Amino acid sequence: MENLDTTLSKWAQLRKQKVQVEKECTKYKNRIERYMNSHHKTVITGTHYSVQKQTTSRKMLLKESTPIDLWDTYSVPVVYNTFRLKENKKVKVK
Repeated sequence: MENLDTTLSKWAQLRKQKVQVEKECTKYKNRIERYMNSHHKTVITGTHYSVQKQTTSRKMLLKESTPIDLWDTYSVPVVYNTFRLKENKKVKVK
């Protein structure tokens, strides 16, 4: 495995690229959505790609609005790992 600093540096660079790509994807998704809305369509088809707009919903319970006995009985804990990558402050060399 490459050294730790190289691995962390590459990860940080890729995360920055990911943010930029996600912004660009959102821009194009919004453009497609505006087109669909203005033409009253939920499906559009181009030469190479098609897009179908679907609405998804889900129901959630808020702990504050749920009786404690129901919350204790039916709530399901979800445990997962997260990784926060941050750039270290530059060390000043004297």
